[in-house]
Amino acid sequence: VIIISQLCDPKNDYLINRFIEITNVGTAGFDLTGHRIVVIQNNGDVSDFTFTLSGVINAGQSLVCGDDQATGFTPDFVEADWNDSNSSWNGKEGDGARLMDLSKGTIDEVLGVAFNDKSLVRNEDATTPQSTTETSEWTSSGVNNSSDANPGSHQYEETLPVELSSFTATASSTTSGSSFVAVTWKTGSESEMIGYNVLRSKSNNVDTAFRINQEIIASENLATGSQYSLIDSEVEENNSYYYWLVAMDLNNQSEMFGPIIATILDNNGTEGIVIPRVTSLDNIYPNPFNPSASVSFYMDSTDKVKISVYNAKGQFVKQIANDEYNEGSHSAVWNGKDMNGADCSSGIYFFRMESSSKTEMIKGLLVK
Repeated sequence: VIIISQLCDPKNDYLINRFIEITNVGTAGFDLTGHRIVVIQNNGDVSDFTFTLSGVINAGQSLVCGDDQATGFTPDFVEADWNDSNSSWNGKEGDGARLMDLSKGTIDEVLGVAFNDKSLVRNEDATTPQSTTETSEWTSSGVNNSSDANPGSHQYEETLPVELSSFTATASSTTSGSSFVAVTWKTGSESEMIGYNVLRSKSNNVDTAFRINQEIIASENLATGSQYSLIDSEVEENNSYYYWLVAMDLNNQSEMFGPIIATILDNNGTEGIVIPRVTSLDNIYPNPFNPSASVSFYMDSTDKVKISVYNAKGQFVKQIANDEYNEGSHSAVWNGKDMNGADCSSGIYFFRMESSSKTEMIKGLLVK
């Protein structure tokens, strides 16, 4: 994942020592072939001042675009004409930069934030490319010389491709008495993922485990996360089974979670859940819905719970729960109306649950 991480218009020798910095905030090296940095000047792209990117930028690495006569640093990519008198890139609100993929268009953009005689640095927690500038992601500070801005030195925490919010194994049986284990997991967020494999073993030793899914379980790659499940019917009574979850990203890197354990007992089929349930936001039913939806959740102890609805823009719509709930399963109903009683339009809505121990969010689709 590549972002523009810094713009600098130093007070001294700005014509030759101004620069644009990019950073790889992903977890693996990134091939820059086919990518460009285009200078934005007076709210317009300037094709004469374009940096052609090449090579591989390593995870966590920052590279700098600058003039070939720079004295305060050594640019990784140069534009010989950037010090031309025709270039009036000097930190006005109409000046900025655009990161382009020649096959996809604009990936990231910085525009509308003044940085005259300043260094404009992207905040460390802002690691998602924005095709339209989010001004709140940037912080400016005055600099006399480019060296004061430490070009090429910015580091960001690597973005994990997946954030797992739960991973459980539940022993159960069919109506005919056949035993099985339901393996389920929820992700809080996903990006650049291929999918998941589930491993199983009769011992707490991953070296003896083998994959139980025939094909990789494809990731949905949703920023809001997803829920997945796998039924393991190749189990026997009076046995315990250990499960691991392996997440695979597009760079063939993997992350392993677990183990969790489920025990099948000879008790007319199975014995219930081995991994205790925790407070969680479970699901929305039906989904899609029109106009009402039931939001189910589970409490592992008595606690105060608030559930709020937000639209796709992140705007608050309505609160549908604000009370104390005992241990067990519960539900709250949204009638498809906002806090003023007006009908909401079709679209994606997010349901956010807050308790003293956990905050979770899931999404639903209102279709009229």
